[in-house]
Amino acid sequence: MVDTVLLKPLPFPDSERLVTVLEASPSKSAPESLISPGRLADWNRMNHTFDGIAASYSENVTDTSGEEPERLAGRRVSPGYFRVFGTQPIHGRTFTPDEDLAGGPTAAVIGYAFWTRRYHQSPAVVGRRVLLGGKGYTVVGVMPKDFQTSDIDVWIPAQTPPFLMRIREARFYSGVGRMKPGVGIAQAHDDLARVQRQLGEQYPQTDKGWSAVVRSLKEARVGQYRKTLLFVFGAVAMLLLIAVGNIAGLILTQLQQREREMAIRSSIGATRAQILGAVMREILIMAALGVALGCAVAAWLVEALDKVFTTLPAPGGFQLGWRALAFAALAGVAAAMLCGLLPAWQATRANLSAILAQAGRGGSGGRHQWQRGLVAGQVALTVLLLASAGLMLRSYYNLAHVDLGCDPSRTITFHMGAAWDEDRTRIGQMQEALLDRLDRTPGVEAAGFANFLPASAATLRYQVALVETARTEETGKITTGERSISKGYLKAMGAPILAGTDCPDLRTLAAPPPKALVNRRFAELFGKGRNLVGQHIRFLQDVVTPDAKAMEIAGVAGDLREDAVNVAPGPYLYVCLAPGGWPDLEYVVRASGSPAALEQAIRPIAHQIDPTRAPAGYWRGGRTPVDLDRRPAVAVCCVRGERDGLRDAGGHDCHARGGRGRGDLCAGAAGSAYRSAGRHPWRMTRIV
Repeated sequence: MVDTVLLKPLPFPDSERLVTVLEASPSKSAPESLISPGRLADWNRMNHTFDGIAASYSENVTDTSGEEPERLAGRRVSPGYFRVFGTQPIHGRTFTPDEDLAGGPTAAVIGYAFWTRRYHQSPAVVGRRVLLGGKGYTVVGVMPKDFQTSDIDVWIPAQTPPFLMRIREARFYSGVGRMKPGVGIAQAHDDLARVQRQLGEQYPQTDKGWSAVVRSLKEARVGQYRKTLLFVFGAVAMLLLIAVGNIAGLILTQLQQREREMAIRSSIGATRAQILGAVMREILIMAALGVALGCAVAAWLVEALDKVFTTLPAPGGFQLGWRALAFAALAGVAAAMLCGLLPAWQATRANLSAILAQAGRGGSGGRHQWQRGLVAGQVALTVLLLASAGLMLRSYYNLAHVDLGCDPSRTITFHMGAAWDEDRTRIGQMQEALLDRLDRTPGVEAAGFANFLPASAATLRYQVALVETARTEETGKITTGERSISKGYLKAMGAPILAGTDCPDLRTLAAPPPKALVNRRFAELFGKGRNLVGQHIRFLQDVVTPDAKAMEIAGVAGDLREDAVNVAPGPYLYVCLAPGGWPDLEYVVRASGSPAALEQAIRPIAHQIDPTRAPAGYWRGGRTPVDLDRRPAVAVCCVRGERDGLRDAGGHDCHARGGRGRGDLCAGAAGSAYRSAGRHPWRMTRIV
């Protein structure tokens, strides 16, 4: 694991020249942001240190070209994406400039796992058509197995339209760049910072104060796992030392029993070096057999690592490479030296003439003292390991007993998404029909939907203001997280409503006066002891619809751990969402009895509502909060339209948002892109 994740270079040509690129936000709470497409084009045009900068965002799509609908993990990519990585497809080609343009031919490059699963590694797949979200795409290439650390099924050109290139607040791209030969990361960062300062002068309203973040792609992918893997490696090394000490003690005891034999050899002319050599040959033979057996077992078990450690970045899967074999050989030799040479050296220090005279009776107190030292060392290392394991178990226990602010024990969640360029009315009717059927299903206590689930590493953050107070005393604006939810969602999650009421029962694309709820933390921080129910809240920096209506605060909900299980609840806004307002939803159902039995009833209902869609990501309550945090991450960010939109995974400030009837822009998110969408005609609309 250490070799594959930390030591092995990334599987790209000159991978040390690859870096991740993000925008540096002036916000203190969220210092990094994704990249807007217009700014990405400017960086490519104005920099002097990169061969190219490309970007992507995630989009899960439903493939209906097979016998059964299948949910695919996809990514939309900017022009030059594959060229930046420098990896050639194993079959076919990557995208042409025409296919990268808005309105260009629809093409797709598929991943190795999908090619194997669906097409049985047939080279004839190039040129075939696949139906993704109801649209036909021509497969033009197949990427090798080790191209991505995650299992991406399909890559599609982003085909960003010209109007979106002009909206500099629409940040949804996760960037990657290839530096020119001889250029360092610090030099590349300074170059992009210079470019961004020039853009700040050219676009002061949107770019002033912003900069760039450049990091090694290798470090960006494995950095968060480094401490954990090194800790585990250290624990394994200590366990090896305990075993070495134990074996050394056994060998010393065995050599003490052979003292008369060694004395006889010495008396007939054998030197001490010859006696040590004979002993070490025996020990090295045993060590070699042990290393060979260990490598054979490791080669047999290494395939299981891919199934157990699914989140570790291991391009091409875990492999028993030459570095791992060399380490095993060196560790075997070192263990043999510690186990054999030191005990043998100690055993041959004795007065052999005295041993012959005593006929092998007894042993010296010095050697018994040496054995006691080995035992003491073993005990010390064992206590250290047990203490570390105890601390880890305590951390896991604390994490597993965190107050989530809700009771998910009887909750079922699943994902049944739609593409952003599908007809919103039809999608809204499907969402409405699904909720109605779920509400009428026996055993269902409540049902609802949300754009993102709690503890899913997906956070939209907006700047808002309370209309009645107009400003906060400190900053004049409030930065808050946001969720878009339906009626019944909070009840289905087992979250309390502390004051006021739930969201109203909205119908497809309904446009009543907009309403929202806030959480208790929001009320405590910004209510200043006042009752916020009935007051109004509006979004700041609304570049799309500056005249959008303010939302009435209908209620105050409890504090859910929205950002992560190990992150304390912050201020959150829950915007009441009508069916059709957000196509790619997460559904939440609360069972009155056993969630396991209800899950089996939900699956056919979803299939009956729309047989062309593939529900995915089923999660059932009754597990620990740690399990809740392991659900598939969902996305963030944003340009959402009447028929289309974009979003990407994150956790940064959003600096623009559209209002009811026109649209909304989310500018800023963190982390890698997970699930997004966006295609023409790009009519910007959000219904709340």
